[in-house]
Amino acid sequence: MLQPTTSEMLDNCTLDDLIDPTLGPALAHSVTGPDTPRASAVALSAGPDSAVLAVHAAHWARQHGLSLYFFHIHHGLQAPADGWSRQALALGRLLGVPTWVKKVQVKPTGDGIESAARRARYQALQEMASTLQVDTLFLGHHLDDQAETVLMRLLRGSGPTGMQAMRPRTHLGELLLLRPFLQVPRARILQSAQQFGQRTHWHPVSDPTNLNPRYQRGVIREELAPVLTHYWPQWQRILGRHAQLAAEQSVLLDEWAAELLARLDFDEGQQRFDLLKWRSLTPAKQRLVLRYFFQQADLPMPSQARLAEMQRQLQTVHQLGTDRQLQIQHAQHVLRCTEGQVLLQPYDGPHKK
Repeated sequence: MLQPTTSEMLDNCTLDDLIDPTLGPALAHSVTGPDTPRASAVALSAGPDSAVLAVHAAHWARQHGLSLYFFHIHHGLQAPADGWSRQALALGRLLGVPTWVKKVQVKPTGDGIESAARRARYQALQEMASTLQVDTLFLGHHLDDQAETVLMRLLRGSGPTGMQAMRPRTHLGELLLLRPFLQVPRARILQSAQQFGQRTHWHPVSDPTNLNPRYQRGVIREELAPVLTHYWPQWQRILGRHAQLAAEQSVLLDEWAAELLARLDFDEGQQRFDLLKWRSLTPAKQRLVLRYFFQQADLPMPSQARLAEMQRQLQTVHQLGTDRQLQIQHAQHVLRCTEGQVLLQPYDGPHKK
């Protein structure tokens, strides 16, 4: 649904007055790079975080004469969802930005409603970007979100790679995702949202699931955050810094894994490497290479137990891979051994439970 601009649009002078001296530069800095976005969009929930991002993105786009859209995803999970869509459209009118609303169906697949909603949301955002030829999408995650994500992944045992949490720049297919406010505390964003509401009479919506103890983030915000803030007032910044350090270490590990994989006569086109050379590595390096091998194939990481089982089977198979019964299934793919090579291939047969 496209929302055209109207005469309600804020003029440039009014918009200039509403730009936060910290948030504006943070957004501009996130876009620095060799390529200027062809067309950009903001994932707009109509909550305070994405709304403040939308205001600053609109200002930035006007300054540079660039195309900008707002994308709102209607999950249909809560009664007020229609009202949230109307608020998103109203903000688009106010800022003079074409706003698209897309309804999605959330279908849990065993990993909970939160994960299912996230999958549906990102798929819809990717589809909208493709339709409008948008190459850059702004997301409103901030420092508090980052700290909560680090904490959740720590409690899940996600390991060093998972501890980097959200990155400032990532890709979803060919779509560049930017998170300009990852170093900005939510208090600063709420202050900007309040100022915007006072000047324009547009107010962000509130999602009650953010504080619902049924959801993991709700538990952290309602139960853990007050205790952490009492004893460690800077815990969000500390965990945010931890995520930055983990991201740097992850880059180094990826570089090291790439070098190790290259030494195994890695063939990216055929998705294969040498079995005997892999066996010559230490156990820790073997696991590092396997994780990177799956990462290069854009597959999810196996669990620690599953990875250990893969490692055990690859260690015991005949050195030339003549045991053709070896099939290690993972994420619609299978690891096979043949002629001394470990191969990763799509798997269409029956899957073991």
